[in-house]
Amino acid sequence: MNLAIGGDGAVYWPVFSQGYIQAVDPATGTQKWQWSGYANGPPTVGPDGTILVSGSHLYGLNPANGTAKWTLTLNVSTYASPAVYYPVQGNPWAVAHAASTKLYWVNFNGQKLWEYTSLENENFSSASPMIGPDGTVFLSGGNSLYAVNKQGTLNWRLTLPGKPGSPVLGTDGTVYVSAGDKRIYAVTPDGKKKWEHLSLGTLSTPLIDLAGTIWTGAGASLEAVNPDGTSKLSLPLGGTVYGIAMGSNGTIYAASSDKKVYAVGQK
Repeated sequence: MNLAIGGDGAVYWPVFSQGYIQAVDPATGTQKWQWSGYANGPPTVGPDGTILVSGSHLYGLNPANGTAKWTLTLNVSTYASPAVYYPVQGNPWAVAHAASTKLYWVNFNGQKLWEYTSLENENFSSASPMIGPDGTVFLSGGNSLYAVNKQGTLNWRLTLPGKPGSPVLGTDGTVYVSAGDKRIYAVTPDGKKKWEHLSLGTLSTPLIDLAGTIWTGAGASLEAVNPDGTSKLSLPLGGTVYGIAMGSNGTIYAASSDKKVYAVGQK
């Protein structure tokens, strides 16, 4: 999803063709401010409202006016969104930022604490990382899925037949990832493959509902997979599914290439 929502409901919207971020007032729909640095990836909102923006550098923007609170100079470009680690409310938070062959762990003031380099020059820039409750960072590079602990050392690396996208985490610690071979993979917390599910088309990033069902766009269909890897639902839509989201009531929303958003309820 390219949009980010702040704690006050403000919508942060990247315009990739121009490289800027704009903030939109949720009540009026008018622009609050525009940040004219260069953004490559979708923004992320930190626990204190800081807007985290990735480009050739990592930026922390003030939500009130869009000015830069801090800039971490990296000189490596990425299309991945930063991920936020905030284990206990009130504690300092941190950011996992993937760019080129590097994973950076950054504190809430924009200071780099460590960096990890991928194996065999695998590139981390095309898929956003996910952080587990213990601070483990799960991310994709090349044809591999990595788990890097919050001290900056490798827990495990699993190579897959297809190029994996952005991973998501189930409540039991299972890692789910869609790959370029049209399969969803389920991986145990210690890096072992549990199952794989062959889908009907090119896959979007999956999401997990409260029942543990894995949802994904699969070509021009919305697909649901049971936690054991068996098929639950395949619903044809009017165009290629680019991305999906879930509402607070469990409704699944799918954005499609036919310029429509589909809402699918669950029984």
